[in-house]
Amino acid sequence: MQKPTGGTTPDDLAYTYEISDGSAVDLDGDGVYEIVFIWAPTNANDNSIDGYTGNTYIDAVKLDGTRMWRIDLGKNTRAGAHYSPFVAYDLDGDGQRELMVKTADGTVDGVGVTIGSAAADYRNAAGRILTGPEYLTVFNGLTGAAMKTVNYLPARGTVAAWGDSYGNRVDRFLAGVANLDGARPSAVFSRGYHTRAVIAAWDWRDGALTSRWVFDSDVAGGAAAGQGAHWFSVADVDGDGKDDIIYGAATISSYGTLIYSTGLCHGDALHVGKFNPDLAGQQVFMVHEDPGCYGSKGMEMHDAATGAILWSTSGEGLDVGRGTCMDIDPAYAGEECWSTVGGVRSATGVLIANVQPIVGGGAVAQAAKAGYHGTGYLNFPPSGGSAELKRINGGAGGARTLTIRYANGEAAALTDVLRVNGTAYTMTFPSTGG
Repeated sequence: MQKPTGGTTPDDLAYTYEISDGSAVDLDGDGVYEIVFIWAPTNANDNSIDGYTGNTYIDAVKLDGTRMWRIDLGKNTRAGAHYSPFVAYDLDGDGQRELMVKTADGTVDGVGVTIGSAAADYRNAAGRILTGPEYLTVFNGLTGAAMKTVNYLPARGTVAAWGDSYGNRVDRFLAGVANLDGARPSAVFSRGYHTRAVIAAWDWRDGALTSRWVFDSDVAGGAAAGQGAHWFSVADVDGDGKDDIIYGAATISSYGTLIYSTGLCHGDALHVGKFNPDLAGQQVFMVHEDPGCYGSKGMEMHDAATGAILWSTSGEGLDVGRGTCMDIDPAYAGEECWSTVGGVRSATGVLIANVQPIVGGGAVAQAAKAGYHGTGYLNFPPSGGSAELKRINGGAGGARTLTIRYANGEAAALTDVLRVNGTAYTMTFPSTGG
């Protein structure tokens, strides 16, 4: 691998490079995959965090490691997980694949040609790019040469119109490929999912890049605002032979119109498929972030065609940040689903297993005791005993305070060891009386 040379940002912070997201694609049509992937600088930032970043590079390599081309997205594209989703696909049916990605002034294609102004620098004092033109470019999959560049849809407009004024939500981008006409694929790029949601479908045909349709929750289908996830899925939800866009808790038709919104709002993860073999059509499994919006449905499965909730569980007032579905239990039909709360559920929502502590040495996990008003507790013998909690949901991350409620019926204090992520802490528990 030919790692890009690191550098130093305008605020004098050094960075190097590491491999980030990628895709397997047969670029030259010879039946053997190549890998297209991103080189991300080590100072790549989440949208919520200020700071300059190094440039983002996209490489195409053969399976023997030979590099085919490199694209430099330039200083006017900030590096981070949400800024540069790309699609690599044969979009025009000529047997060779194209790459499409959002670009800007200063992007350098795979043959060394600069898009727009090479001298332009739109970074502000916080290292964000909130002014300047934004483009969408189709690159040749064999050479990395830019073949067509158009203005990105939707335009940035007023930053605050997307939910904040510092540049977090305005720069949330997603991308994918969908068969929208039942015959040939289209590229789908979007902007925004916490508040305003705009989804743009593009056709690459005979050397022309044209807009098929644009869905904008500010114009029509306002119920889709605030419903997106950190990715969108593609599926034919209505059985018409054309793909629809499952944009988190809302689904957009192949014609660019709103089919439905569950109204349960943004969540980080969703999955779409035939999870329940006993139901017609497909299902969508999703977890949700805001208890003020999702109410009692922090984890749920709904009908992909109608949005009707099939089953749900409480999110326990938390940001239910992760969830997935897989067929892990042959005793239940279809796929099982689970998240950071709510246990493992069957495709019909039946509770199969819950997260319980692993106990040993005479310790017992119990659910009820006179005078105790929690949801469960651990009963340890005076000497010995152990318990392990595989996962404690800390919400949105960052520093957290772990509070231990206890009772010690022995006359003397007891000493124990608490291990958090492998680090041991000796703790003393004074007597609380019988």
